[in-house]
Amino acid sequence: MEYRNLGRSGLKVSPLCLGTMMLGRWGNTDEAECVKIVHRALDAGINFVDTSNNYGEGSSEEIVGKALAGRRNQAVLATKVWSRMGPGANEQGLSRKAIQEQVEASLRRLGTDVIDLYQIHRPDRTTPWEETLATLTDLVRQGKVRYVGCSTSHASDPGISPGPYASKPGSSWKRSGSRRSTAGNGGSLSSLPTRSSAGRWRSTTSRSRSISDSATSSGARSKGAG
Repeated sequence: MEYRNLGRSGLKVSPLCLGTMMLGRWGNTDEAECVKIVHRALDAGINFVDTSNNYGEGSSEEIVGKALAGRRNQAVLATKVWSRMGPGANEQGLSRKAIQEQVEASLRRLGTDVIDLYQIHRPDRTTPWEETLATLTDLVRQGKVRYVGCSTSHASDPGISPGPYASKPGSSWKRSGSRRSTAGNGGSLSSLPTRSSAGRWRSTTSRSRSISDSATSSGARSKGAG
């Protein structure tokens, strides 16, 4: 298997990333079979495994965590934050509170003490970028996250503002509002602020971005489930 650096970091990843959105409640509910899928990928040399806190309402992360038990050092583990995970006003988005609470929940479900790549799933226009990026930088410094990046964000995406959800049978949360329009995702451009030499955040447009532990930005192109 060929391995490449993730963006301009020193992290080595396989060209293929195993997306796990359909492992669990949203797709394959046979946990043993899902674990075998992850193991087969690892055995084939695929070391890049991608999930998200909301996939299968958390069940995807739980399955990935079980699949990586005893094999955690073989995987570059990626997950995401942004999606609604409960009815509360702060249970979605990229505020300091939301990110801090969601990273702890993801770490528990994944059964690990560190996430290799923690990604902004989509933009949150209700939270200043400075707050989001400062919080992500803190997670790197605390050793809970090794690298951060963005997933399906792009310059023209207005994001989906946190809206009202209601319970429904068989699912934890149901969106009762409508999705704001976006211009698509795959291969699109993302817009993230980066720190200038003067230490201030400025806006830049580039393909997927990652931020190193020194809080400076570096390009990172990651592929997996959206």
